[in-house]
Amino acid sequence: QTIVARMIEWVKETYGFDPSGDKKFLGKAKEEAEKAKIALTVQQSVDIFAPLIAKSPAGEQVDIEIGISRTDFEDAIRPMVDKTIELVQRSLRQQNLTTNDITAVLMVGGSTAIPIVQDAVAGLFGREKVKRHVNPMECVALGAAILADSFELKEDGVSADRHGPAVMEVTAMGLGVAVVK
Repeated sequence: QTIVARMIEWVKETYGFDPSGDKKFLGKAKEEAEKAKIALTVQQSVDIFAPLIAKSPAGEQVDIEIGISRTDFEDAIRPMVDKTIELVQRSLRQQNLTTNDITAVLMVGGSTAIPIVQDAVAGLFGREKVKRHVNPMECVALGAAILADSFELKEDGVSADRHGPAVMEVTAMGLGVAVVK
């Protein structure tokens, strides 16, 4: 969303109109922003070129041609990263835990590949605790599949653990979900 907002501002400054109400523009801008975010995990800068991305009020087709540096991107998302770290710290306090009580941190989801996110988590827990040995985009789905496999659907539509009764224990969102037998 940060990169999309920058693209919108660029169109306003360059072409003099606000494309934020244009669904076609927003869809294409989100695609381009995602590509840029991924590229910025390994590159120091990226150029976004999206031809014919929007129409001006006069009907003119416009292109986007904008460069974004990793530093600018990280500066823009730093408040969100800081807020996330604050929420993790609050979750730990609510569970009467410290970072010393945590033995491993599994980073999942696409944004965990962003260097500033990795550095913030490593700064909180210690780099040795941060685990990146799984594909961050697949592990949530894999965990859900493993959990779902442990249940079978009965005729009445109610699921039951095929290995005996199970209790779903839900902890603070930042701490995870566990099945306890």
